[in-house]
Amino acid sequence: MSNCELKPARVFEQFAEINKIPRPSKHEERMIEYLQDFGKKHGLETVTDETGNVIIRKPATKGHENAPTLILQSHMDMVCDKLVDVDIDFFKDSIQTYVDGEWLKAKGTTLGADDGIGCAIELAILDSDDIEHGPLECVFTRDEETSLTGAMGMKAGFMKGDMLVNLDSEDEGQIFISCAGGKTTSAKFTFEREEAPAGYFFLKASIKGLKGGHSGDDINKKRANAIKILSRFLYKEQDKMDLRLAQFNSGKLHNAIPRDGIIVFAVPANEKETVRVDWNIFTADVEEEFHVTDTAMEFGLESTDAEAVIAKDCSTRFIRCMQAIDNGVFAMCQDEALAWMVETSNNVASVITSENEINIVASQRSNVMSNLENETNTIKAVFELRTMSECGFMPQIVCCRDCSAYDGAAFYLDVQEGHLLCADCAAKAGKTCNLDQGALYALRHICLVDDKKIFAFKISVGSLAKLAAVAEQYALTHLDKPLKSYEFLKSVLP
Repeated sequence: MSNCELKPARVFEQFAEINKIPRPSKHEERMIEYLQDFGKKHGLETVTDETGNVIIRKPATKGHENAPTLILQSHMDMVCDKLVDVDIDFFKDSIQTYVDGEWLKAKGTTLGADDGIGCAIELAILDSDDIEHGPLECVFTRDEETSLTGAMGMKAGFMKGDMLVNLDSEDEGQIFISCAGGKTTSAKFTFEREEAPAGYFFLKASIKGLKGGHSGDDINKKRANAIKILSRFLYKEQDKMDLRLAQFNSGKLHNAIPRDGIIVFAVPANEKETVRVDWNIFTADVEEEFHVTDTAMEFGLESTDAEAVIAKDCSTRFIRCMQAIDNGVFAMCQDEALAWMVETSNNVASVITSENEINIVASQRSNVMSNLENETNTIKAVFELRTMSECGFMPQIVCCRDCSAYDGAAFYLDVQEGHLLCADCAAKAGKTCNLDQGALYALRHICLVDDKKIFAFKISVGSLAKLAAVAEQYALTHLDKPLKSYEFLKSVLP
């Protein structure tokens, strides 16, 4: 079966033309030009706004002139991702496709069906002369995948229709009336590089061939995340030997599950064979763990040239952070009729190492806005408190300083002195309690539990608000400036 034999043929003909056009987010100029030429060629009213959104209007067919005007909307940009060994320039090259059974697929890259197929449906309708319809407005927005700048920049009055159908979905034959909100978060670890100790042996570990997928639609399919897999291995080896990290690079896009990655690290020369054995055992376990979802994963481990490494304290904290941060589904929808639907999730999307920085990007989604904020606040508090503890500033949180009370409905944490007072002792000292029972439990858990279990706690919204406030005050009190490793969390909170 060839592309032209796919049905409906008119739609796939248009999709084939669209896939000849490079259209990364924020670089849709050629797609805009194509749409303008299409409208002109068909004698249809075509308007482009100052943001770059395009609207093509088609009059109603005979007998439907008085029907409400329907707006069909799609976005012209695409997620540009590829397998690590595929050579393509998304700014210049076409997407290469092939038919596999009943599926149209791309050769080692994203297909561009999100939302090229939506655009193709609109163009097929505009091109047709045998489909009855009322007045139509076909709207094509730009830069949906990164920051919705097309939709955000559209001014009132650009669309004049009565109702709108968005053509950006994964499931044919279903109409959705709402969608999840999301936040993209970015963390930064800064460091000075240093020479590895004498006699250390450098290794490069890699993973590729993972299934990957969309951080929204595919997050519940239990697919492997390259970042989390590589982090797990580093964490295990760091516990066993003096490991020095030099590079960690995996993932490219905030809305894609990372499917390949490379790490470079050094270990004492007498530990290199231990690492090789551990890697073989670890990768075999991972293959078994994901034997259903990721059947084509490939692992590599080889010696590599020596290079400057990340300062030990920063490397240790970074690896612990990446082991601890949760990935995947946080909660499913509580409504019985929608119990199959993901409510809240997080995708650890990319880790990029430069000369003096490690940058981490994560994508959080939820159709319950309070829970989206709750998850972001939880991660923020964990970053603050755990980082302070790792740096030697852990507060005395076991019991009240004055009477040794362990439990109670409320406590006061002195952010300056780092000690606890129960409610009675706080009142005697003229202090107002700033932690309730739930917040204190979470505080003890974050500071004292093993890294692997750091997010294994539940906390109410009210208790989390108290914990978040105390955590931030404590960190800012004991440091000269805010921690760069959680600046991103501050930037996304309301």
